[in-house]
Amino acid sequence: MRDGIKRLPWKIIIILALVQFIRPVLSIAGAFDNFKAGPLLVTAVVTIVWIVVAVAAKVREPVKVLAAAGAVYAVGSVLVAAFLQIFFTQSPEETVSLPLLLTVGLVASAIYNAAWGALLGLAAMVIRRNLDRQSSKRNR
Repeated sequence: MRDGIKRLPWKIIIILALVQFIRPVLSIAGAFDNFKAGPLLVTAVVTIVWIVVAVAAKVREPVKVLAAAGAVYAVGSVLVAAFLQIFFTQSPEETVSLPLLLTVGLVASAIYNAAWGALLGLAAMVIRRNLDRQSSKRNR
C-alpha cells in the first residue's frame, strides 16, 4: 500500500489541491460579497479543471489521484482555518474549539473532499475511456 501511495503523481495532487484554495481565498477576500452565485460558479470551474487535468494528463488512477487531491485540500483547509482561528479572531465568542476543528472538522472535511474527488476521478475515467474508444475507432 505504501508503494502505491508513493507512486501517485504528487505534483498533480498538490497543484489540484492548491487550485481548490481559490474559492476560500476569494471568499475571504470578499470577492463574493455582491455575487451570491460566485462560490457555486468557482466550485464548478474548479471541478471542470480537476477533470480536465486528470483527462489531459492521462492520470493512470484518476479516482485515487483526485480523492487524494481532495484529502490534501481538506487537511490544508483545516490547518488554514486553525491558523486563522488562532491569529485573527477578535473575541472568544468568535472562536470555535480548536480540538473540535482539528478532529471532527478534519475527519468530516477529509471524507467529504476525498469522496468528491473520487467522484470527479470516476467522471475523468469515463471521459478518458470514451476518448480512447473514439481514438481507436478513428485509427481503424
